[in-house]
Amino acid sequence: MRSSESCPAELFGQDGDGAIAARSGLVATKNAVVGLAPTSGASRWLVLLFLGVVLDLLRSVTTLLKLDLSTGSTIADGVVVAAWLVTSVLFFKKKRAFRPVYVVAALFTIVVRLRQFVDSVGPEPTREQSGALFGMALPSIIWIVYVLSSVRVKSTFRR
Repeated sequence: MRSSESCPAELFGQDGDGAIAARSGLVATKNAVVGLAPTSGASRWLVLLFLGVVLDLLRSVTTLLKLDLSTGSTIADGVVVAAWLVTSVLFFKKKRAFRPVYVVAALFTIVVRLRQFVDSVGPEPTREQSGALFGMALPSIIWIVYVLSSVRVKSTFRR
């Protein structure tokens, strides 16, 4: 812990009474730097998450439009489109339900794409095809972990 005499002047007001440091994100009191300031609103990572949600919605719509309407995969792809549409609305409204809905939508999308992959490649894919499948699923898994563990996401989606 640092005393107010050794902290930078911008952490404390002119009178040294304590303030939230806008630049550093630290909460400062007269005697010590306590911890991180509460977070809310959109940050750079949330903007990337937003772009991912919108792109997943657009990708799902284009996949649905390319499919043969007589196959059963159309129903699954329709559910994927609906899930990403609901996820997008929850993101814009900053609803608390965004986090679990995002996780379900991402996992369901991975499962549907995996099934489509196996249908198109067959039961024994080549090493390159397996790498492509892994490359498709890995970003979704990373974003799922971010959505579940980020303090910024928890504080933004609270309504």
